[in-house]
Amino acid sequence: TTNVFTRYPGQGKNGDAFPLRRAKNIAATIDLSGRPLVILAGKNVACAFGANAGFFAPVILHGVLLVVVPHPSGRCRWWNDPANIKHARVLLSSLRPLFTDDHSSP
Repeated sequence: TTNVFTRYPGQGKNGDAFPLRRAKNIAATIDLSGRPLVILAGKNVACAFGANAGFFAPVILHGVLLVVVPHPSGRCRWWNDPANIKHARVLLSSLRPLFTDDHSSP
């Protein structure tokens, strides 16, 4: 797990602040090579990494598979819908082989 910011950036006008320019600069220093899959939590983080895609739409960027998921914070209401939970479970389960060293599921 890697966070873009090492410290909480504070409050913004409509919730938590997310200094996008700073996030882009930090994201550019994070080496994603050699990772079979990177899950980006939230649209702001996805934008910082240059992965401008919808939720659960796979993107290949610099040879790395990226998947954007809704941010798991309490402010994101996407996770409150049972249909969305089911959708996320199916899609993330399909990626499970990428999480194991031998690419096989238990």
